[in-house]
This record gives sequence, C-alpha cells and structure tokens, in this order.
Amino acid sequence: MPRKNRKPAGQPKPAAPAAEPETKGPGGRRTWWVAGGIAALGLYLACARGDLWLDEIWSLEWARGIVSPSDLIAKYRHDNNHVLNTAWLWLAGPSAPPWLYRLPAALSGTAALMLLAALASRIQRGAGIFAWVLGFFSFPFVLYFSEARGYAMAAACGTAAAWLLLRQNFRPSWLSVAGFSILSIVGLLSHSTFVLVLLALGIWTSWASWSGRVGLVAARLAMWFGFPLVAAVSWYFMFLKGMEIGGGPEFSIAVVLGHFFGHGLGLPITWPWSVIAIALGVALLAAGWHFTPDRQHHLRALLCGVIIAPVLVLLATRPTFLYFRYFFVLLPFIYLFAAVAMAGIWKMAWPSGRVAVVSVLALYVLSQAMAVGNLVRFGRGQYSDALLVIASSPDADKSLTSDHDFRNGMLVGFLQRRDARFESIRYMAGAPQPAKWHLLHTQDPLPSEIPTEQAVGSATYRLTGIFPYGGVSGWHWILYRRD
Repeated sequence: MPRKNRKPAGQPKPAAPAAEPETKGPGGRRTWWVAGGIAALGLYLACARGDLWLDEIWSLEWARGIVSPSDLIAKYRHDNNHVLNTAWLWLAGPSAPPWLYRLPAALSGTAALMLLAALASRIQRGAGIFAWVLGFFSFPFVLYFSEARGYAMAAACGTAAAWLLLRQNFRPSWLSVAGFSILSIVGLLSHSTFVLVLLALGIWTSWASWSGRVGLVAARLAMWFGFPLVAAVSWYFMFLKGMEIGGGPEFSIAVVLGHFFGHGLGLPITWPWSVIAIALGVALLAAGWHFTPDRQHHLRALLCGVIIAPVLVLLATRPTFLYFRYFFVLLPFIYLFAAVAMAGIWKMAWPSGRVAVVSVLALYVLSQAMAVGNLVRFGRGQYSDALLVIASSPDADKSLTSDHDFRNGMLVGFLQRRDARFESIRYMAGAPQPAKWHLLHTQDPLPSEIPTEQAVGSATYRLTGIFPYGGVSGWHWILYRRD
C-alpha cells in the first residue's frame, strides 16, 4: 500500500527558518551570562553594606509594629510602605544586619539586569552585551538594586513580564498567562508604580496582536491582562485610595525628567545639563525606534507604551509630589532601546559609527562609574561614624540637636537602639537651650568651602566633621561642636 503523507516527487524542500538572535544571554555565551550575574550581584551586595537611611528605617519601624500579615496593608496605608519589602523586614526582624534587609533587592536587581540582557539579545544580535553594560554601570540601577525598598522587585517583574510576552509571541497559553498574572501581582505588591509597566505592555500587546480583527486583540488582552487588571483595581481600593504621602520637596515634571534622564545617562541634573540629558534621552529613543529590526517592528509599540503610560497616569492622578524614582520601573526599557540602537549601528559596520558607539559608551561608563564609586565608598550616609565622634569624645555633655528633628531624630534613635556605644548621646528634639553638639543635613552637593563656624541661637559651634553620602538616597551630615 502506498505510504501516507509521502512527499510528492519534485516538491522543493521547505525553506530553512531565519536565524534567531542569540538567546543564551549577553554575547550568546553561557560564560558571559554566569559571569555577568555574579559581577552584578557582587556589586549590589557591596553597596548593600553601610547604614540604613531614612526611608529604609521608616519601613523597618513599621515592620516592628506588625502583629499579623493583614497589618501590612490595613495598618500602614502610606507611600513609604512597599508591602513586599516591609514583609521581608518584618520576617528578618529588628536586629538583622543592613545587608540582609537589602538582600531581596540585590537578588531581584541581578535578575532584572540579566533579564534585560536576555530580552535585548532576543530582539537583536549583539544588543545583549550593550544592555548589560548600560545596566551594570547605571547609578540608578545600583542604587535601587541595593536598597531595602520595592523598586528592584518591581523592575525584575517588569522585565520578566516583557520577556515572557516576547518569548510567547503574544500567543497565550494557560501556563504563560498564569506566570504573567503572578508577575503582575508581585510587581504591584512590590511597588504601585508597576502599573506603568502594565500599561506599556498592554499597548505593546494591542499593537502586536492587531491583524484587522478587533476580536483577536480583545481576546488576547483579556487573556493576558484580565486578571492583572482586576488585581490592580482591587489594589487601588484596598491600599492606594486615600494613601498618605510622606511629603518632601515638590518638583515640576520638567525637573523630574531632567533627574530621570540625567541619573539614567550619567549626566549632571543641574541646568543646563538636565536639558541636554532630556534631549539625549529622546535621541536615544528615536535611534532605538529606527534600529528596531523589521521582523520585530511591533517593539515600536512598546516604546510608545513607555512614553504614553506615564502621561496617562499623570493626567489621571495629578500628583502633588513627583520624583524620578516613580518612573524607575521604566528605566530598563530605556536601556533596552538604547542597546538596540547601539547594536544596530554596530551591525552596519561603519567605522565612524562604531567609533561613535565606543566613545559614547566609554563616556557613559566613566561618568556612571564615578557616581557608583561614591555610593560604594560613602553608602547612603555615614551616620554611625558621626555618632561615634560624639560618643567617644571626652565631654561629659553629649547632648545633640539638629536642623531637622524628624529626619535626624529618627536616624539617631534607630542607631541608638542597635548600638550600645551610642546610648550616652542625648538627642534633644526642639530643645530651646543650646546642646553641646549640632548636626546639619543636606542632600545638595557639598560646597567647596563649608563654614567652620555655625551660629544656632545664642551659641556658636565649630566644625568638627563632614560625613558625606553617595547621592540621592540619604544625605550629608555636617557635625558642629559648641565651644
């Protein structure tokens, strides 16, 4: 009997599938993948040492008051309560070393960086190594991937969700949809700004699924985003609605954009550098749009989503307080398109283009390495060192005042509870009489010359020590002693 499904004579062989970009990680080599992950984790753990700063201590103080898991949401409806991070602080206990409080951020940050590199590698050959370099040396990455906050976990969930969508080619299966839903819930519980990622990915999915049939787009959106949407709405009513804002300086959108692109690209955030940073960021995104491979043109919708999502959220919420870290979850996608642009220019094999890529990347690494170096050296503040100067002084009077009782008082009280060496220090909140010691704090860059004398009321204080910090999270302490 004749064979079934026998190939007819003379039928041409099917064309070989097009070569896929490397998917094994940066450079397409497993050794790069492993080495890159180990290097990133080592850097983040190195920056996870040192004193905690105000926001971390604030969350830890709340964790001390938690009796049951429900307290995580019901008791502290505050923007400084990043729920999953606070839950980890509660489990770790009040006496754990700082690096243990920051360990989930370091692990999540390493995962986010390597997922970013894998995502870039899947889009265009060679883009993975550029994405890894941009992410590894990024000061915002190192800062928030080594801090006991929720930003690192949210960023990891965002890159993982994007990688899952691209890997599945937007065709949902029950397993992939379940994974996407879990990532969305974890991302929202890590930090509420994860909703920006959901909006951007929703725009991307809509465009990639469009084939002239509205029903297909609606079905895919319902499959992928139905449960995350229910979770986001529920989270709004359970936690976000009526949430207390901790406050702080008010920045305009233009200033926040300058901070976002300035820190992200390694440029100063002061005028006129902030404007240059915004212009350079826009140019990088435009280059990423241009060099996106034709076979994956739908990625341009992801770029549109990254731009449209924060605009929609700002129009809907009109927040009073705005900081560049509120958009941190979108920074991996900025690096993604920058890496795609660099790989596209490199692929064209223009000598001048390759020189330009190497030059820009070298300047970026140099500027970011200086900021990261300060973070490794100074951490988020040298508060213990300053208190040790007071505690070890021969003065019997170890009374202390400062220029901000809430911020400095919380730090001093926290360190006193953890270190017996500081028990002799007596912090005087709102004291009318002059103390022996006085602290000034500032987040601004230290001036070249710091006054050696400081008048506080009727008392005169002389400069005793300067205790800098690595930038953004924390502040400088300037310690004065009364004659």
